[in-house]
This record gives sequence, structure tokens and C-alpha cells, in this order.
Amino acid sequence: MSINDESNVMSTFYYRGELNDGCLNIDYEPSFFDALQLLHPQPSKSFHIVPLRRNTILRFNYIDDDTRKPIQYLFDFEVGIILVEELEQLGDPRYLSCFLIKEGRKVSYMAIPPKAKKGAKIRNSLQGN
Repeated sequence: MSINDESNVMSTFYYRGELNDGCLNIDYEPSFFDALQLLHPQPSKSFHIVPLRRNTILRFNYIDDDTRKPIQYLFDFEVGIILVEELEQLGDPRYLSCFLIKEGRKVSYMAIPPKAKKGAKIRNSLQGN
């Protein structure tokens, strides 16, 4: 089976970044609108596309504080996990919310919920306030 054989492609990884320098834009958060655009079979001009096979490892660089840093993703579709290896800032949610994955007609992405404003009051609807 050839590595270019389309039959072993499990899904597709979409990301934004600079094509010339191979950098992943970890500050870009895909939206519902981006996911809808990927459902239509047209070439994507705003995303880079990488086919994902059964166990795929992707290596990127990203820019943080004007420094180029490495990051590695392991996609294991048999177990259903995505592992992220980045040695400097473990737990940064931007590593999982900067790409989309398309599998058939289903598009998945993660979003970081907005932070609540400091001092914002939470209204309790049960008390009528």
C-alpha cells in the first residue's frame, strides 16, 4: 500500500499558518463558519490541508513571543486520541483550538470559552434577581 494511497486516509487536518515557513498559527481559533465552509467540496484558500492516516504524527513550529518553537501532534484514530507534545507551556489550550479535522461530512474543532469579566454578577433566575 502506497503512502499516497487515498484509501488509507482516515480524515483531514486543516490549519492556518504561513506556507513558506511551515508555522502553525496557534492564535487562530476556527469558528462554526469555518466548519461550514469545509463541508462544501471546494479548494480551501485560507487553510492548509494535511491528510491523516491511522497513526499520524505532525510536526510544526509556531511563533510565541517572537521565538520559533516546535510542537508535535500524534493522532491515533484506533484509540480516538490526540496527543500534543510541547515542552515549554503544557496545558495551553491554544494547541488544541487552532485547527479543524474533517472526517467524511463531519467537521470537528475545539473552542476556548470566553473568560467571564472580573466582577461580573451571575444572576440567579430562581430567585428572580
